[in-house]
Formats: sequence, structure tokens, C-alpha cells
Amino acid sequence: MRHSINRKAFLLKSLTDLFSIIFFLSITVLISSCNKDEIKSSDNSISKFQLQINGNTYSSQINSENGKITIEFEGDLPTSLTPIIEYSNKATIIPNPETPQDFNNIVRYTVTAENGLERYYTVVVNSNLGLNNSPPGEMQFLGVEFIGREFTIDWTDAEDSDAISYIVYKNEVKVGELSESEITIPYSYNSIEKIIIFATDKNGGTSKLEVDIETPTSELLFVKNFSGVLYAIDTKLQDILWVGKSLDNFYAPVFHENKVLSSWDKKLIGLDLLTGKEVQVYDSITSNNYSGYADPLVDNDLNTIYFKEYGSLYSINSKDGSENWKTYVSNISSTITPSTMTESHLYTLVGRRDILFSINKFNGSIEWQYNLKSFPSGAVPFYRRTPIVIGQSIIFGDDGNVYSLNKDTGEENWVLTIRNPSSFTFYNQQLIVMGLYAIYGINPINGSILWEKELTWGTVSTPFLENETLYMGITGNGVGSIIALDANNGNELWKRDVSGSVVAAPVVFENKLYVCHNEGTLLCLDATSGNTLWQMTIGDYVITSPSFVKGNGDIIVYPNIIGFN
Repeated sequence: MRHSINRKAFLLKSLTDLFSIIFFLSITVLISSCNKDEIKSSDNSISKFQLQINGNTYSSQINSENGKITIEFEGDLPTSLTPIIEYSNKATIIPNPETPQDFNNIVRYTVTAENGLERYYTVVVNSNLGLNNSPPGEMQFLGVEFIGREFTIDWTDAEDSDAISYIVYKNEVKVGELSESEITIPYSYNSIEKIIIFATDKNGGTSKLEVDIETPTSELLFVKNFSGVLYAIDTKLQDILWVGKSLDNFYAPVFHENKVLSSWDKKLIGLDLLTGKEVQVYDSITSNNYSGYADPLVDNDLNTIYFKEYGSLYSINSKDGSENWKTYVSNISSTITPSTMTESHLYTLVGRRDILFSINKFNGSIEWQYNLKSFPSGAVPFYRRTPIVIGQSIIFGDDGNVYSLNKDTGEENWVLTIRNPSSFTFYNQQLIVMGLYAIYGINPINGSILWEKELTWGTVSTPFLENETLYMGITGNGVGSIIALDANNGNELWKRDVSGSVVAAPVVFENKLYVCHNEGTLLCLDATSGNTLWQMTIGDYVITSPSFVKGNGDIIVYPNIIGFN
């Protein structure tokens, strides 16, 4: 009986091991096949080309650099010959190799790799084309002109006694075959376009011109309307480059490397700046309490993205999306104002709990918290009070007070009563505070008011500081204005009335002011005079602020509401 039991156990173990091996092999094959599918071949070459003429086989010389295939033959060449061609595995070739051709004329073949990369070959049989044919003369690059999103390149004619045709490649892709020495083709911003031009005469002689063309640097403005439509605006051409969707709760678009961050289908994703295509997934939320990613801050030095989602702060690795830490601060997702970031800490104000948190950036620990004074509304409006760090102080506000605390300890420096302080800017050793109907210059050390300037309407827009000037929007009764104030004393420099309320903060770059009002209009104004340079409609009304990017993130201009100090 003991032997019988052992035998059954042995058989059971053997079957288990067998199934394990089969499962392992199946997974291995599956992974292997998936890996193969992920990388497509770029091979697109002809390795062998022969012709059978009058019972004899003639091999060719293949020049892989210029794609010229040469066969030497003396005598009368038949007008219909089927070549013998060997070319890259997984590639395709046209015309069909099994189709007879008249090689008394030049015949061209196109080999396309599995990944779509094309290479072109020209077949020349020297029987009737002349063994002593000289190639076309050298070409010289004359220049390039950029018009819109196309450029026109011009070069000298290749001197030759025969008619010349030109084949033009851009980044190894054929873009034209023509008889004139000029071509207009599309380009991409922020790139080097590699142009190769082949001049070919009727006898198959060729010459080549290579030139690298540096394309213009993009200047893009990103803005989202209330319907969740994200626009990439080409400010050079004053039109829309691309349109995408976003369900985030960002106060303004935020960027990581050469990507704009967005939220869609419970994912924090990176969209290519120039195309809007999804190129990276940073994070995915599986919680049933999902309320939308909010207010990301990007720290390129630490390869980290910080964001808020349903009452918690997250830190994730910007390279692979792995979570560094998560810190709970509130059970109400909509009442966390934009955070402010320093080299070592995040400062976040949570409404209804009425608490300012100081959070360690490296481990997410709450180092101190400060309970705000009592104020009427019981909540911090979503568009207000991004804290600001000035020296050793963290400054922030609620509906009735401005607070200054020691940023390391949370100890109170001073508290100043001001009606609805909505934003904070530091300039020329003074704290500039926007109140409901006035703007204040305040001593940041002791909280004393240095100067005060009344405004006719209530202010909502956070000001943008540029060249000693504050630019902002004011609003009331459904209409508004954009104003420029002297940052030293609050004196008005100019004012521009618009048809809609201006609640979104503006940005300024190279003396151009970009701002949206809530009727869905984007304005570009001269920052010195306030005159309109151009404008466009971007659909539904806008309450989020625009952000500006030059090149692949070489220069980023955020509105003052984003907490980068």
C-alpha cells in the first residue's frame, strides 16, 4: 500500500512538473513573439541582381550608397527580361520582380522595409546606354526659405549633355522626383532635416548633394477651455497646431521635457508638444474615488512629478511612473489649492480643514501644519492663494487675512487683515498682494502696508510680473479689462476693455501678452501699449491660464499661479 501511494505521488508530481514546463515554454514563446512584434525591421536593401541574356547569366555591381545597379553587356539587349533579385527579408519591392522589364531604358525599384523605410535603386545596363557616360556635374546648395510649415530649397543645376531628373530624400524618405532644381516640402519644428538630392541623366549617371537644414524653433501657447479641449497654438503662424482632450484639474498646462502633461481615462499622460500624440504614461489611478489629476509640479533635478488626486499628494518618478510616496491631506478633493515647491519642500493649503501643510519632498512626511484663522466662507476658493516663498518665509492667505510663517518651523511671523487677498507677487523687496478691490505693496518682513491702490472692479486674475510691470485681468458684471500697473507703486500704465470676464492669469514673452477671457477668445496684446496684435476663438469659455513653451521645453513661461519659486 505504501508503494502504491508513493507511485501516485510520483505520477502527480511528474504531471505537475510537465504542465509547469509547458506553461513556461508557452509564456516564453508568447513573450518572444511579442518582443519581435514590437521592433520592426529597417532592412531595405537589394543584395543580388542578375539578368539572364541569351542563356548566359550576368551579375551586377550594386552601389549601396547611391542605389545604382550596373550590368555590363555588349550586344543587342532583348526588350523583355525578368530579373533575378534577392532583397531583405520582410521587405517588399516594386515593381514586382517577376514582371518582365525593358532594360534598354533605366528601370527603378523601390524596396520598403517592414517599418516603412524606403530605398530606391536604379538599374543601368551599359549595352545601349554607353560605357563611357560621364556623370552629371556637381550641384551647389543655394538656400532655403521657410513659408508657413513648409520650406523651399534651391540648388544649382547639375551640368550634363543629357536631360537631368532629380530625386529628393528627406530623412531617408523620398519626397519628390522632378526636373527642376527646386522643391517645396513640409518640415517639423525644432529639428535637423537631412536632405539628399540625386541628379540622374538618361544613361544612369548620377551625382549627389547632401545638406542639413535646421528648422525654426517653435513658440507654442497651450490653453484648455471649460469643455476639456486642449489647444496647442502656434504663436508664430497664429493658428492651431493641434487639438486634444484633457480631463485634468490643472490651473495651467504643465510640461515635462518635451511633453505637455494631460489627464485622460484615469491616466496622467505626456503628449508630444508638436503633434499631441500620447508618448508616455506616467501614472494610472484605479481608485473609485478618482476626481482627476490636479496641479502637477515637475522637478527635473529629482526626476519627479508631484500632483494631487482626491485629497492626497503623490510623488512619482518621471522616468518610469513608479510611486515614490503618497501623503493624505484631505477627504475633500476639490479644496486643495495649487502647491508651492522649493528645493526641499512642498507647501499646500487645504480648504475646509483650513490648514497649511509643509511636506518633505523626498519622503512625503508632514513636517509641520498651521491652522488658519476663522474666516467667513469656510473654504478656500479653487482659483486663489498659491503660497509664495520669500527668503525664510512662506506667505499665503484666506478670505480675510495674509499670513507670514517661518517656512522651516511654521512659527507665525505676522498676520495682516485684507479683504479677499487673491494672489501674491514679490518684487523690489516688497510683497504685492491683490485684494478684492485694491492692490497693496507690503513690507514682507513685518507686514506693514507700504502703498495701496484702489481698483474699480473686483480682481480675480493672478498678475504676471515682467519688466517692472504687473499684468492682470479684472472683472465685474460679466465684462472685464486687462490692465498694466507699475509694480513699484500700483499706478495704471494702460487698460484694455474686453467683452468677457478675465479670470485666467496672463503670461508674457518677448513683449507679447497672452490672455484669455471667458467668452473663449485668446488675445495676443502688445505688452507695452495693450494694442491687439492678433486674436482667435478657442471654443467654450476659458477659466484656466495659458502656458508658453519655446522649442522642446528650452524656455517655459508659466503664469504666476503655478507654484515654482
